[in-house]
Amino acid sequence: MALTVDPGLAALFGSEDRVRILAALANAEAPLTAYRVASMVEMEPPNVYRELRRLLRVNEVERAPTPEGRDGWRVVDSDVRMLLRRRLRVVWSQDLIRGARERSRRATLSIQRSSRMPLDLSRFTPGRPLTATAVRRRREKDEVLAKAGAPTSVRSKRATN
Repeated sequence: MALTVDPGLAALFGSEDRVRILAALANAEAPLTAYRVASMVEMEPPNVYRELRRLLRVNEVERAPTPEGRDGWRVVDSDVRMLLRRRLRVVWSQDLIRGARERSRRATLSIQRSSRMPLDLSRFTPGRPLTATAVRRRREKDEVLAKAGAPTSVRSKRATN
């Protein structure tokens, strides 16, 4: 899918290719390699390298290491970066997939943590008869609360009357 560029931005920056490259760099959170930019904007890598060298000469971009330690590129001027971010959105699909995978991984870990300690629904199901152990525990709890001067359950008050 080709990225449609506003003719005004193309006139401002000199070419549609330059705008596409700058938009990819502006929307990235970290510096990008020229090859990755070429993949994002669907251009041939030699053309991307040529445009990046031109932009480097006029101080619109600078070289910076990528998180992987490769030679990358980023937009120098924060105002140009914000302008391009508002007007064009270029995101590599792998970044979107990585974000979805991370959210899915966190959800899976949360479910695994909660499944280690399953919830005993028998204690919370209304109308279910209490077991002898549950009744004994409630009486013991009410006795401790009564000794402490705290309010006890209604059932224990009925049993004493």
